[in-house]
Amino acid sequence: MQTAIDECGFCVLPNVFGKEEVQFLIESLFGIDHEDGVRTRGGVYAIRNLLHLSPIIHAFAYSAKVRSLAEEILHDRATPVRATLFDKTAGANWLVPWHQDLTVCVQSRLDVPGYGPWTRKAGVWHVQPPVSVLERMLSIRVHLDDCGESNGALRVLPGTHRLGRLNAAQIADRNGPPLP
Repeated sequence: MQTAIDECGFCVLPNVFGKEEVQFLIESLFGIDHEDGVRTRGGVYAIRNLLHLSPIIHAFAYSAKVRSLAEEILHDRATPVRATLFDKTAGANWLVPWHQDLTVCVQSRLDVPGYGPWTRKAGVWHVQPPVSVLERMLSIRVHLDDCGESNGALRVLPGTHRLGRLNAAQIADRNGPPLP
């Protein structure tokens, strides 16, 4: 796992969570009130701020099993900072251009040198921290349905995790020709 993260910036760990754990998480999502973080279009397709909206997702994110995955890579204590649900279906899908996830959720806005720009999404402040903070962060994606290379929800540009913040031209240069 460490070698793949160091070299490519990601690794895939199949079957980390059992079917019962996954089903429990799926069922917990139905109990979330339709608040600011929930997006619907003929059904829920995205929920922001899951750490605050769902005690079950909060407990899952802080569980020893999830934190141990992050701590194995970071070699340090890990603290969840954001949980988001995306349910991309034929009825609720959207194209996302190549990009880097550069913002983190924070409890309140404090103007600190090196942090910015600021945005507010679903009532929660988000900010871009310095690259030195981003370098100590790790995203963990938990897929609640079957997906693989042919139908996965994410593509990664291997090695870009070592290059700091990239502008659109730098991302396009590394990405190559657009997909059909």
